[in-house]
Amino acid sequence: MEPTPKGLIFDIQSFCVHDGPGIRTVVFFKGCNLKCVWCQNPESISMNPELSYSETRCIHCGLCADACSFNAILRTPSIPTFDWKACQTCMACTQVCPSRALRPIGTWMTVDEVMQKTESDRVFFENSGGGITFSGGEPTVQSKFLQALLEEAGRRKFHRALETNGHLPEERFAELISHVELVLFDVKHLDSKRHKNLAGVGNRLIQRNLEQLSRTNRVRWIPRFPLIPGVNDDTTHVKNLGKRLKTLGAREIHILPYHRLGDAKRRELGYPQPDLMKCVSVPSKAEVAEIVKVFEHLGLSTSVGG
Repeated sequence: MEPTPKGLIFDIQSFCVHDGPGIRTVVFFKGCNLKCVWCQNPESISMNPELSYSETRCIHCGLCADACSFNAILRTPSIPTFDWKACQTCMACTQVCPSRALRPIGTWMTVDEVMQKTESDRVFFENSGGGITFSGGEPTVQSKFLQALLEEAGRRKFHRALETNGHLPEERFAELISHVELVLFDVKHLDSKRHKNLAGVGNRLIQRNLEQLSRTNRVRWIPRFPLIPGVNDDTTHVKNLGKRLKTLGAREIHILPYHRLGDAKRRELGYPQPDLMKCVSVPSKAEVAEIVKVFEHLGLSTSVGG
């Protein structure tokens, strides 16, 4: 008898309305196979559980330093000092923190445990035409666990949506999308060399999977475009991207404008800010509206924020 599969999940959010039709529950997988410099969910990158520290929540009680057996937390007159390299993510500090300034990011869960958290939302799915969206991170990194969840969600007659960057073997991608009704597919940059500089990998495999998806008539798909000023927002690139998507049969696109909410998360995880992003600004409403015009002029129904 095979052991019950487990996956690393860092959040499950109910009553979401921007990740597919209707009211949805979004299951966030931990771990990503890209290294996008603009990543706004840095807590999703690592494929291991992590420790997060919020200075604004901290009441400076020192209990965390007393609980740490690895001397990774040093008691100081004001806020504690963390030696992130010494931290073994035993999470003993999170168990004694009274203000939840210290939190574990990532929990190993079984398929049944995830489904128990989503089953209570069934009535909202049924009344709104919603369902479950599997997001991340990149959920296909944990492809066996993802498939087990997709199959169980299908048995329960839930609408299933998958958010993906498309960077996985073509055969595996084909197997996974056979278990979903909707794919929300990230399209970051058309140029493969530029894509590699920005996300750590080229986009040739991603483009092949996008082409495969466009030929799969049973599955609805929507491209999603993370709009990063100075990175992928020049008019020529946006026009060429829109034309490419129209050629593949896309009818709509979701624009995801860059924001800075990930900055605080990086600090809480002890991550440095990428140099490239220090000078990138949040796009204005007018700038976003210009991008919308380009896509809509090409015949793509465009929404902002998913």
